[in-house]
Amino acid sequence: PLFPKSSPLPSPNKKHYFNIVKILVFAPIIEELIFRFPINLKKYSIGISLVVICIIFVGDKILRLSIYSLGTWLKLIVIILIVILVKLCLKKKYLSYIKNNYFTAYFYLTALIFALIHVFNFSKVVPNSLILITPLFVLPQFFMAVIANYLRLKNGFIWAVFLHVLFNLPVTLIYIIKNSSLFL
Repeated sequence: PLFPKSSPLPSPNKKHYFNIVKILVFAPIIEELIFRFPINLKKYSIGISLVVICIIFVGDKILRLSIYSLGTWLKLIVIILIVILVKLCLKKKYLSYIKNNYFTAYFYLTALIFALIHVFNFSKVVPNSLILITPLFVLPQFFMAVIANYLRLKNGFIWAVFLHVLFNLPVTLIYIIKNSSLFL
């Protein structure tokens, strides 16, 4: 027989479908909320970005938080305090000062930080002898971030997200091809 009972066909693994959704949907939206949303230097944008960072810090445990847990309420209080702190501390004059005097540095610094965070994508595949040049591997992410910053400012947030999705598409296609037997 073509498919003996001892070796069944691989069944689709939900983990792989979730990975595709993570790469094409969740990562672009979350990363753009963190890095591109506050590029306009408005208080609400910075506040939303900080809340997203806090939620990421809590991690996947957010889905397992119990409303009856003191820890849950403490985490929510910390997030609310951060938002209030941003509201009180980030005065319009400070944001205007940064925008008028240091915006170019801020613009490129956010792109650089975005790129450097992606160095961790290569940590498992780069030999230790090449570890010092890993920042070169994220040059595409840096240039994508610069373009996304520009799109965010000129056309709006959603365009930065669309660019990020397009940027992640080749990696997703490689992932699908590499794991194609699991999707049949």
